[in-house]
Amino acid sequence: MKKIYLNKNFPHFLHGGDYNPEQWIDTKEIWDEDMRLMRKANCNEMTVGVFSWSTLEPEEGKFDFSFLDEIIAKIGENGGKVVLATPTAAPPFWLAKKYPEILRFEKNGYAAPNLGSRRHKFCYTSEKYREKVAVMVKKLAERYAHNKIVVAWHLDNELYGDCFCDSCRKKFREFLKNKYKTVENLNKTYWAKWSSGEVSSFDDVQPPIAGTSYDALYIDWKRFTDYAKIDFLKFQSDIIKGVNKDAVITTNLMPQRDYDLFEYAKMLDFASIDIYPNWGRKSEIGEAIDSAWQYDYVRSIKNKPFMLMESAPGLVSWMPQNKLQRPGIGSLASISSIAHGSDSVGYFQFRKSRGACEQYHGAIVDHVGNENTRVFKEVASTGATLNKIDEVCGAITQSEVALYYDTENLWALDVVYAFAPHHVNYYSEQINYYGILWNNSINTDIINRESDFSKYKLIILPMAYMASEELQNKISDFVRGGGTVFATYMLGYTDERVLTHLGGFPGGKLKDVFGIWNEEIDSLYPEDVQKISYKGKLYDAKDYCEIIHLRGAKALADYNTDFYKDTPCFTVNEYGAGKAYYQAFRDTGEFKSDALECILQELNIKGCIASKHKGVSAQIRTDYENEYLFIENYSDGKAENIKLNDVYENLLTGEKVNNVSIGKFEYKVLKRKI
Repeated sequence: MKKIYLNKNFPHFLHGGDYNPEQWIDTKEIWDEDMRLMRKANCNEMTVGVFSWSTLEPEEGKFDFSFLDEIIAKIGENGGKVVLATPTAAPPFWLAKKYPEILRFEKNGYAAPNLGSRRHKFCYTSEKYREKVAVMVKKLAERYAHNKIVVAWHLDNELYGDCFCDSCRKKFREFLKNKYKTVENLNKTYWAKWSSGEVSSFDDVQPPIAGTSYDALYIDWKRFTDYAKIDFLKFQSDIIKGVNKDAVITTNLMPQRDYDLFEYAKMLDFASIDIYPNWGRKSEIGEAIDSAWQYDYVRSIKNKPFMLMESAPGLVSWMPQNKLQRPGIGSLASISSIAHGSDSVGYFQFRKSRGACEQYHGAIVDHVGNENTRVFKEVASTGATLNKIDEVCGAITQSEVALYYDTENLWALDVVYAFAPHHVNYYSEQINYYGILWNNSINTDIINRESDFSKYKLIILPMAYMASEELQNKISDFVRGGGTVFATYMLGYTDERVLTHLGGFPGGKLKDVFGIWNEEIDSLYPEDVQKISYKGKLYDAKDYCEIIHLRGAKALADYNTDFYKDTPCFTVNEYGAGKAYYQAFRDTGEFKSDALECILQELNIKGCIASKHKGVSAQIRTDYENEYLFIENYSDGKAENIKLNDVYENLLTGEKVNNVSIGKFEYKVLKRKI
C-alpha cells in the first residue's frame, strides 16, 4: 500500500476552512458556539491567523498571542486541527505609517494605500518589511511549531502583484546580473541592436512599467517577480523549520493567475489551492472542466495529494453577478477536488464577517448564526461523506496522459504582437484540450518543461511556442522511445530567450520529430472561417491556420478553402518507435475531439468508466491495493446506466455494482480491489 499524506501524523481528510475568531474577540460566547457548530458541520480543521497581525501585535513590539492560544486550544479540545497562517499578507496600519518604505509602488509610482485595501500592499523585497516579518514569524514558530494541534503552516495568502520600488528595481538588476553575468550577454539575448536598445550597464535596465518592445525583458521581469515572491515564502519557511525541521509548509495558490506554480512547489511540502468557479453561469459542465484542470495542475506540481484551502460555500461576493450555488453543486464540487487528488475540503469562510468587503461572502455559518441553513446542511453532509470515505485519503493519482502547460510560454504569448493578441487564448486552448480528456474520464497530469515525460503514453502540447534545446531533446527522446505526442500550431517558434529559431519552424529537432516545415501562419479575422477535410467530414478552422509542408510526415487532413486549399493541416510522423501528430490550425472543438479520441483508441488508453455520458466524468485514485473510482454528474438531468469497467463496491452504501445511475449534481464513490 502506498499513500502520501499532507501530514503523516494526521492521516485523514481535513474538512474546514478559514476562521477569523479575532473578529469576535469581544463576544467570546460566539467562539464557544462556533466550536459546537464546527462539530455539527463535521469539520475537523480551521485555518487561523491569516489576517491577524494587528491583533497579535497591536503596537510595535507589543505582542499578545492570547487569542491564538485560546482558539487553538478550543479547536483541539473539540477534536479539530489547525493550519496556522503567518499574517504577512495584511501588515497592520501602524507598520505602514511608521515605515512607508514597506509599501508597494504601483506602475504610476505612488505607494499603494494600506488602509482601505485588505492585503498585499507591501513590497516582497523590502528589507524593513522582512525585518518585521522575521520577528513575527519567529515568535509564532517558537510558540506553536511543536504544537500537535497545528498540522501545517500556511505562509502568507494568495500572493500576487508587482512592485516597482527602488528596492525591487535593485533586486531585479541583481537578478539579471546573476543570470547573464555580462551586459553583452543581456544585450544579445534581448536582441537589443533592434532600435538601438543596447545598455552599457545593468543599472540602465528598467522594469517594463509602460510596456516594452523587448519580449525578453518582459519575460525576465515575470521570472523575477516570481522569484521575489518565492524568496519571500522561503524566508519565512526557513525561520519556521529552523525551530522545527519537521514543520509542514504550504501556501494557497491560484492556478488561473500567471505565476509559475512549478517553481513555487519546489519550496512547499504540499501544495494548496483556492478556487472560485462561476457556478450557475450557463452550463455547469464548463466550470467543472475548468476546476478539474486547476485541481490536476496543483496536484501535478508536487505529484502528490494537495489541499483545497478555500472554496465558496453558497456564493462569493466579488463577482459581477454573485449567483447562489444550486443545491448539490457545492458538495459535488467538493468531492470533485477529492477525486482529482485533494486530501481536504476547505471553505472561505467558517463564519461570515459582520462588516467590511466580504460580509456577504458565503460561509458555513451565516449571519443567522445557527445550523438551520441550506448551506450549513450541505457542508455537514459533505463532511459526513468524507468521514465515510476516509480510507481514500493519501491515495495517489496515476495518469497515462499529460497536458503540457508552461507559464513562461503563457508570458511569451501575452506579449507577442504578430498573432492578434486578443485571440491568442493559450489558457483557453489548454482547457479545450483538457475538456476532451475530462469528457472521456481519463486521468490527466499537467506537466511543464522540467517534468518527467517518460511515464506517459501520450503528451499533448497545445501552442508550445517556446521550445528550448532541452525541451526539444525531451520531446525527441520521448517519441523515439515509443511515446506519442499531439502538438498544435505555434509549436517551437522561439527558444527560452524568446529568440526565434532559425532554419524554419518548428525549431531545431522538432522539424524531424514531426516531419513538417511550417512556412507561415495566417492570423484570421474573428469572422473568418476556413474549412478542414478529415476522414470525409468538413470541420471549421478559426483564428490561426499554418501553411505547412511535409518532410516525411503523412497528411491526415487538408485545408479545403482559400489559397492553401489541398495543403496538409493535420499530420502524423513515425519517429523512432513512436508517433508525432501535428494540428496546424485552431478548430472550434469538434475536430480536436474526433482526432484525439482516435489516438486514444489507437493507444488503448481507456476511460475510468466504460460508457460516455454528456456532463459525466470519472477519476481514479489508488493505493496500489485498492482503486477508488469517483463519478460526477454535471449534466442537466439524471445520467442512466453508466457502465463500469469492473464490479465495484459503493463506499457509501456497501452495494456491489457494475453500472450506476446518478442524479443531477450527484456523485458516486466506488472501490475495487486491484
